[in-house]
Amino acid sequence: LALATWGYYQADRLLDTRMQEKRQERHRFHRRHRWQLLAAAAAGGGVLIVGAAVWIPGPELRAYAALGGLGLAYLLWTHWPGAPRPAVAAKAAAVAAVFAPAAAVPAWAGAGSVPAALAAAVALFAGACWLNCFAIGHWEASREAPPPPLIAPGWGSGVPSQASPEVREKRGGWRSQPGFPAPMNV
Repeated sequence: LALATWGYYQADRLLDTRMQEKRQERHRFHRRHRWQLLAAAAAGGGVLIVGAAVWIPGPELRAYAALGGLGLAYLLWTHWPGAPRPAVAAKAAAVAAVFAPAAAVPAWAGAGSVPAALAAAVALFAGACWLNCFAIGHWEASREAPPPPLIAPGWGSGVPSQASPEVREKRGGWRSQPGFPAPMNV
C-alpha cells in the first residue's frame, strides 16, 4: 500500500508539472527532479507488480485493481488537457473514496464480510483523509493571499488582514507581519 500510494502521488505531481500555474514548492521540486522521480517510480512499479503477483491473494488483488481503476479515473479527471480544474473539496473526496477503502482491503478480506464496526472505521478514516487533503488545498490556496482572521474581523491588534494593502506593502507584505513565520527557502 505504501509503495502504491507513493507511486500514485508521484504520478499526480509529475502530471501537475505540466501546468505553469502550480507554484507550490512540491510542484517545483517535482519539475526539477522529474527524471529521477520517473526512474524511481518505474523501479517501484516493477517491485509493486512482482510483489502483488507473488504475495497478494486473488480477492484482495481484484479489490486493489478496482480501486486502482478509480484512481486512474481520478488522474484522468484532474489532468485531462483543457478540462476544468475540479474544486479542492471534490478532489479531496475522490482521494478519500479511494485511499480509505484501499487501506482497509486486508481487514475486509480477513473478515469475510463487512462488519459494521469496520465500515464505520473506514468511513471515519475517509473523513480524516478528506479533511487532510482539503486543509492542504485550502492552505496552499491561502498562501497566495492574506489569510482570513483567526477569530473575527477587527479582533486583536497587529493582525495582517486588518492593515490596508498600502500599509502591508510598506511593512514588506502580509507575510512579514507579526505572527507569521518567514517563508521557507528550500
